Amino acid sequence: MTTGTAPAATQPALLSAPRRAAALAVLTACVFVVGTAEWVMVGPLPQLSADLHRPLPAVGSLVTWYALVVTVAGPLVTVGMLHLARRHALLILLGMFVAGNLAAVTVPTLVISTMLDHLVTPHHHRQLAEAIRGAHYAEITTGHLPFIEQPEQWGALIRDVLARARH
Repeated sequence: MTTGTAPAATQPALLSAPRRAAALAVLTACVFVVGTAEWVMVGPLPQLSADLHRPLPAVGSLVTWYALVVTVAGPLVTVGMLHLARRHALLILLGMFVAGNLAAVTVPTLVISTMLDHLVTPHHHRQLAEAIRGAHYAEITTGHLPFIEQPEQWGALIRDVLARARH
């Protein structure tokens, strides 16, 4: 029986020192962002509490719940995604992020479809409006920049939705 190192082809390639330092800096920044994300809401909690007409401790508990969910779900999601290719894991997580944000929309939402836009078609705008609970859908005969091409009509659509939301 012989012992030795595995052939070079099966060993993972090591990063050069500058790339290793850059990767560490990016990971450190990500940990900082994730670690401080729940604290971003602490400053405006009194205003949020007043706007929602809820006691400050009840609104403040949202920060605690967010931190607990991240603490518990983070490792579980990581383990659950280990068997997937990175690209597939990223696409799944991005889809979950978009779906979660669409489900969380609670404000009046207006989706304006630009009828002459070849980049984003009315079909895509309708799909977006249907995905957002209670969204208003309007069409405007412009290209990709309705606020420049038809600013009066664009502004009127927005004012109309805001006026309906106040009543």
